[in-house]
Amino acid sequence: MNDTEHEPGKGMVRHVLTLIVIAVILALAYLTFFTPGVVTKTPRGAPATSQSSQ
Repeated sequence: MNDTEHEPGKGMVRHVLTLIVIAVILALAYLTFFTPGVVTKTPRGAPATSQSSQ
């Protein structure tokens, strides 16, 4: 019975490490594909497009 006491611990560590690796892969995919490249800040009252009246 002493041989089986260490097996659940190894399984839990493997499970947690697998979840962490999956989370890192998902985070990298999100940051790579779903975030905008350049964000420009405009003042609150300013229109989004530039219009010249001249």
